[in-house]
Amino acid sequence: MTAEGARPVRPPFLPVPARRRDRWAAIAAASAVVAILAVGTGGAVASADANPTTTASPSPVASPSVSPSTQPTVAPGPEDESPLTGNLMGTVIIAGTGTELPGAEVTIIPSEPGINLVAVTNAQGMFRFPLLSIDAYEVRVTLRGFEPFETTVLVQTNSTTNIQVPLTPATVELRLDRSTVAPSESVQLTAAGFPAGDTVRIEVRNSSIPALSVTTDDAGSLSQRLTIPAGTKPGTYEIVVTGQSGHTAVAEFTVQAPAPLPATG
Repeated sequence: MTAEGARPVRPPFLPVPARRRDRWAAIAAASAVVAILAVGTGGAVASADANPTTTASPSPVASPSVSPSTQPTVAPGPEDESPLTGNLMGTVIIAGTGTELPGAEVTIIPSEPGINLVAVTNAQGMFRFPLLSIDAYEVRVTLRGFEPFETTVLVQTNSTTNIQVPLTPATVELRLDRSTVAPSESVQLTAAGFPAGDTVRIEVRNSSIPALSVTTDDAGSLSQRLTIPAGTKPGTYEIVVTGQSGHTAVAEFTVQAPAPLPATG
């Protein structure tokens, strides 16, 4: 009890016991550690998610260049056409028979300066040049044993030009200055119709006459004298001339029996 009229006296301040202070400090420290761990874990996760996926570099394999010379096809596909290109295809045949000719070499030459392209016909005698620039092309076709062929075609936009190439078997004119000869005599042969500078083999079949090789002149001609060996049996023989170009010709001659010796008395 206080005296009447006296001011009440507040109880003195009681400090927090040291043990309680230590407990609160420990709680605060633990909370700080948890916060730090949470922040560290989140940073680590964010760093892993941000790693870009490494994409392997593409293999340095060049796309194969498709040569029209080795890709003859029956018909062009729609993917071969574009507004700025056209296709050229065709078939090489024997003139008069229509038989397809494989192995013919087809060369196309643009009228504008550019690159000449070459193709070889397949087993069906077909060739194909896809994706050509719009232009007029000179077409040259050669095959051993046939006369060369030339023509000009126009390749148009977004279309296929189809041609047929008839090749004529090569003709060589072979002549002999005589058709009958005796052993130890000679026969003169001349031939024309070969390409200039062609190497021509001359052979007398079924005989002992050795084969010869002769080069044609600038006009594609040759001349050669053959001597019939003594002792050659009588009969009919063939002279065959064959050029490296494939041009060939055959002629026949007859070897007579030697004349009997005059009787002596």
